[in-house]
Amino acid sequence: MSLQDGAGGKTQIASLISAGLVLIIILWLGSLFTNLPNCALASIILVAIRGLFLQLLDIPKVWRTSRYDCFIFVVTYVVTALVHIDMGLLVGIMFAFFTVVLRTQVGKPMHLATVSDEKVYMDPKY
Repeated sequence: MSLQDGAGGKTQIASLISAGLVLIIILWLGSLFTNLPNCALASIILVAIRGLFLQLLDIPKVWRTSRYDCFIFVVTYVVTALVHIDMGLLVGIMFAFFTVVLRTQVGKPMHLATVSDEKVYMDPKY
């Protein structure tokens, strides 16, 4: 997908086309990779996951945008890197559901005061 970003693809159609091309390459040209040495396969994998490691640089931006989303990102990233991709996705989805429940249960307290003679109650700061 980094090739798609480098080429300027931004839509879901471009993602669908690149996923189809990867599927075709895996199905018909995958047998050619069996004779490669393990070090060559490892270098292909490292280049493929380079984008995963570069995402660590986005943590401060995500923290400023939404702390909940940052926690979801970090938990999913750590579990994916340490355990397995499937388990990382499962834990990430479960943690995202947990944060949604947490956000709905914990509200922000607000001071209300009468703003006008019409018995309208609003935050006096605004």
